[in-house]
Amino acid sequence: MKNWREFKAEILTGSFLFLAASAIFIVNAVRGFSDKEAEFLEHFGSFIGGYFGTLFSLGAVLLLFVTLKAQRQASEDQNFETKYFALLTLHRSNVEEMRLWTTDESGRRIFLILIQEVRNASNLIQRAAPTMNYLDHEKLLQAAYYVMFFGVGQNSTRMLLKALDGIGIEKAFAGSIVREVEQFQQASAEAR
Repeated sequence: MKNWREFKAEILTGSFLFLAASAIFIVNAVRGFSDKEAEFLEHFGSFIGGYFGTLFSLGAVLLLFVTLKAQRQASEDQNFETKYFALLTLHRSNVEEMRLWTTDESGRRIFLILIQEVRNASNLIQRAAPTMNYLDHEKLLQAAYYVMFFGVGQNSTRMLLKALDGIGIEKAFAGSIVREVEQFQQASAEAR
């Protein structure tokens, strides 16, 4: 079972109710106990049975509340674990289905190729603007990622220019990046 401190409210409520009920009923019962009449003892026995029966019922209700609270927490934990492992399985199947059309690589190995592409794009961006001092490391990585993600081509160059503009790269500089990538692609195609 979990730590008792998690159930402070229930323990305090039960203790308060027990003490309040005890104070009210015990005082009344003890005050009349000096008389030894049978009727009084019968009433006192009924009182004790009713009193402790009520306390046991109250304790059962409090324990039921604690049990329901613990079950709800366990259910939430189990739901989280189920969702987490389902998402993990989905991620693994997505990674296994990934395939690069330019190479024969698939699965996890393509991430090494994609990292190399980002490095190449970073080198091309630095070559495109050796005098650009405003391009910090974070912007350089963002621009390299966009170059790797969109590439250059008939439809993708427009998207690349829009993405580079979104991170604050000037249009002239973005154009020189596109030209540098196109030249690199032509040189790579000729080398094959």
